[in-house]
Amino acid sequence: MSQLPHFRVTVSPAIEGYTYPQRVVMAGTFARPPREPSTHAANLTRQLALVASQAQAAAPDATEVPGLTLEFQGDPGFKLWLDSLEDRRQGIELLNARTINTIPYATVHVPQGKLGHFLDLVNEYATRPTAHGRAHDKVVESITGIRRATVRSFWTDVPGLFPTDDRQIWWEVWLRAPRDAHGDLTVQQFRMLATESGLRMAAFDVVRFAERAVILTWGPTASWTRQPDLLDLVAELRQAKELPTDYVTLPPRWQRDFANELLQRVTAPAAAAPAVCILDTGVQQSHPLLSVALDVSDVFTVNADWGTADHDGHGTEMAGLALYGCLTHALTTREPLVLTHRLESVKLLPPTGTNDPQNYGALTQQAAYRAEIQNPQRPRMFCLAVTADGRDEGLPTSWSAAIDQLSSGELDDVRRLVIASAGNCRNLRDSTYIYPDTNHILAGIQDPAQSWNALSVGAVTDRVVVQSNEWRGWQAIATAPGALSPASTTSLPWEDTAWPLKPDIVFEGGNWVRDAGGQVDCCDDVSLLTTARSDVGRLFTTTGDTSGAAAQVARMAAAISARYPGLWPETVRGLIVHSARWTRRMREEFPHARRGDRLRCYGYGVPELATALYSAGNAATLLFEGSLQPFGRDEDGGIVTKDMHIHALPWPTDVLRGLGALPVRMHVTLSYFVEPNPGRRGWRKRHRYQSHGLRFEVKRPEETASAFRQRLTREAWDDFDLQPVAQGEPHEWHLGRNLRTLGSVHSDWWEGTATDLAACGMVGVFPVTGWWRERRALNRWNRSARYSLLVSISTQSQGVNLHAAVSTLVGVHPLVGITVDV
Repeated sequence: MSQLPHFRVTVSPAIEGYTYPQRVVMAGTFARPPREPSTHAANLTRQLALVASQAQAAAPDATEVPGLTLEFQGDPGFKLWLDSLEDRRQGIELLNARTINTIPYATVHVPQGKLGHFLDLVNEYATRPTAHGRAHDKVVESITGIRRATVRSFWTDVPGLFPTDDRQIWWEVWLRAPRDAHGDLTVQQFRMLATESGLRMAAFDVVRFAERAVILTWGPTASWTRQPDLLDLVAELRQAKELPTDYVTLPPRWQRDFANELLQRVTAPAAAAPAVCILDTGVQQSHPLLSVALDVSDVFTVNADWGTADHDGHGTEMAGLALYGCLTHALTTREPLVLTHRLESVKLLPPTGTNDPQNYGALTQQAAYRAEIQNPQRPRMFCLAVTADGRDEGLPTSWSAAIDQLSSGELDDVRRLVIASAGNCRNLRDSTYIYPDTNHILAGIQDPAQSWNALSVGAVTDRVVVQSNEWRGWQAIATAPGALSPASTTSLPWEDTAWPLKPDIVFEGGNWVRDAGGQVDCCDDVSLLTTARSDVGRLFTTTGDTSGAAAQVARMAAAISARYPGLWPETVRGLIVHSARWTRRMREEFPHARRGDRLRCYGYGVPELATALYSAGNAATLLFEGSLQPFGRDEDGGIVTKDMHIHALPWPTDVLRGLGALPVRMHVTLSYFVEPNPGRRGWRKRHRYQSHGLRFEVKRPEETASAFRQRLTREAWDDFDLQPVAQGEPHEWHLGRNLRTLGSVHSDWWEGTATDLAACGMVGVFPVTGWWRERRALNRWNRSARYSLLVSISTQSQGVNLHAAVSTLVGVHPLVGITVDV
């Protein structure tokens, strides 16, 4: 492959007003249990009256019903109409929504004197028939029971984890505390009341979001009822995550002279080179292969009591992979090796497992800041190869949301790329493990790899041959090259398919082996060679799994950043996804009809560094970085969608037409970061997790420019009574609109003839809704949204020079690159 630069599009897109061109229709009707209106209304009225009398009895001097928290219950198999359980104008707030054994529940905080709001809803339902039913029928008929909330009403974690006895646990407490002065007072008040109730605070205790603060406390369930006002500050309770610290360290096979020979061929990176920041167990800085790129001043810890040394070995193993990749290639070749990126280390994990659980969302943010304070101008990407259990099934947690917040620049307007391992299957050594069924059915992506903004990495393997005599009789578990690594988790077990497809990509993570008796073990022959932490002169060890895969992808991200200085983190992530391809084994395992399952198992496939770094004569990549304003005000002061971008790309139209029926491919990737708004409140409409969404559409060969605009936005219609053109999905797109629109990186490719591609040189980028629009009171609606757009055109024919054709066009500029050793 010739190493030609990608092109930066320098022509600004046309900015046009955007209005979604179709009426939003909920899928199906909202099903409710059958109700007899007068009987049902009387039943709910009695329940609300009982709640009011209980609250009044607890505060006999109050002139109005005191503030309280209610729990609403629906019927089994149905849903609660959550939208009408909240009225922010009156201070009524939906705290959480959950389903237990098919029964829906919602917990709602009602301020003093506002209980009458729900009495009015029920009364109007009973007395006001309408043309289509009754007033407020969706919300009223969806409710079966109303009661005062208990501690269990705030529990949004796995129901079976709730401590029903006197057992003490670490609670992850989500407070009703916006990130403002009022929220600060709430946090202070909670600390005071919790201490009086006998709850103990964790050391690293707060991470702040737009509407929530997360804090860890230790104590029994009974502590929550000792202070009557304590739960009024709470939105959710979960069990704090416990992290594994027992990582595999295998014996070394190489000696110091191999390392010395390699060092003679290594050129150290420049001081200002990009860095991979390892967030792990610490890194052994004195290791000769690491110290060449890891200065002692770039080794940190989030807790001075922990020190900076690697207490386990895992961080040192990740550092070696992030700097060199698998060392077998570097040690067996005799070629010079120019390092173009550096390392940094921030110790994120405690040296022993007996310490208090940590708020790893807050710790991860602090870890990033430690490195940035030392070298604020240095480009860096963060490698996070530690995970907690995956019981959340894709739902945001305090940790994954903190990573989304850190990436989005919400707190300081600095965007960051976090490469996170998907997490490893925990029962590999159990007799119950069945490959790959366990990975598909039980081993879900682990926290925090469900983060929307993180580049989440799973593991595959080409290492299927066991050769060493000491492993005679053992066989690799994954027997087909390009198949899933036995340790890798997937999002196939997730029941809710509305969350991002994870992992985003996969990379080599090594294999595991099994003997004739079914015993499973890790084996050097099918693992990755890397640097070892050692106090006795050992320099090499083997490792792998999703941690090793993530570290190697972090190396790839650093190489892209070094090759093209100044690229946005969103663009670096986009280039990696854009370069990914599925192996033959992946396509055989999940044929085209099951490509959705293929995405949930393997993401977009295995990225290729050369493709991410370079264009070629027969493959040209165009790159645009910009921003649009998704939302604005209409004439009535409402918040509506605002702008879309129409990119008239520099397009080699004449050259493509001249190629006629030659098969060609167009690949489009849209990458952006969202600002999170976590909290388990149903994530419907106003409670959406993402701040905004963006989508892309490409002009079809048969469309005129005017018809393309009409397909995208109502603003382009000449007559508002006209219907937009058909919204069908051309079969040439491989994934299609339903699969490519989840998460915050969207990638798809089109295959057809060069003649058809010649007419496809327009791409529209437009917004879809999010909480910036729905949560108007938070004043985020007028913010701009950054995005990166990547468009590649390619052909298998080596005699076609698309790159040269693009380079002659006005509006593109070759990216200035620095030579990188691929």
